[in-house]
Formats: sequence, C-alpha cells, structure tokens
Amino acid sequence: MDLAKPAMWNSLIGNIVKFTVLFLLASNQDFGITGVAIAMSTGVILVTLLHLATLKKTIRFFIPPRDLVKMAVLLGLASGVGLLLKSFFLTGGGG
Repeated sequence: MDLAKPAMWNSLIGNIVKFTVLFLLASNQDFGITGVAIAMSTGVILVTLLHLATLKKTIRFFIPPRDLVKMAVLLGLASGVGLLLKSFFLTGGGG
C-alpha cells in the first residue's frame, strides 16, 4: 500500500505532541506522574487516530457503527468494573 511515509509522519506528529504534553504536565506539581500517564495516553490515541485517518483516505476504511457501539459499551463496562474494584479495595473490602 506504500503507506510507510504517512505512518512515519503520523508517529512523528504523535511523539511531538506527546513530548509537549509530557513536558507541560509532568513539570507541573499538581499532575506529577498522572501527567505522564495523560501524556502517554494522548500520544497513543493521537497516533491511532492519525493512522485511522490515513487508512480511511487511502483505502476508504471505516469502522461499522455497530462495532463502535460495542466498543463504547465495553469501555463503559470496563470503567464501571474498575471503579467498583477501586472502591472495594479502598474501603478495606479486599482484605
């Protein structure tokens, strides 16, 4: 498909944004290590979206709406379970 050059640019853009966010948030004492996690997540999500946009432009790739709904439901369920486990262990229910 000859998409190495766009993939490289996507990764470069994502890394520049990640480094900028990392510098801004990690150097702020209010964020600390949480800022690092936010920056890393921002970089991964941005690169993924840029790759998806490249594929959509090149081969007209798309994710069916039904699959998007499934992903949203799973994300919600995973978040809910995570919050339940967090409250369970923080309140001393875990031992």
